[in-house]
Amino acid sequence: MPKKRAPYYWDRGGYYFRKWVPNRYRTVDPRQFVMICLHTKDALEAAKKAAAVEKEVQANWDALLAGQSSDATSAWKSALSLAATKGFSYVPAADLAKGPLHDIINRLEALPTFHNSVPQTDAPKVQAVLGSHPIPKQSILDVKREYF
Repeated sequence: MPKKRAPYYWDRGGYYFRKWVPNRYRTVDPRQFVMICLHTKDALEAAKKAAAVEKEVQANWDALLAGQSSDATSAWKSALSLAATKGFSYVPAADLAKGPLHDIINRLEALPTFHNSVPQTDAPKVQAVLGSHPIPKQSILDVKREYF
């Protein structure tokens, strides 16, 4: 059995997280691999950060995959989990606009920087964090089924 390699490595004066994108997530993340700087020079701290980053990346892939569903409720749940992976609860855009300005700024800073346009793979994250995903209409039967 091959030995599992650590998901982090040393390069250019610091540790980086690197993980290959599994084939089942290639529809939502076309990259070959994910590489994220861990902002540390300590191996123990890198191991801890890499574990947290790996969970976040995995949750992000799962949420993006669920968001591709044509079912409005699963797309809504995907938006909730995407917002949670960025450390925010989902707040509709209208309510977000009524709130404090620093809350909007924090959400914008949590998003990656885009030049001119938002890539198709990042659009669900932007909708989730900024609250522009439409809230699905639920019937009483759907609510009852979900409750029980």
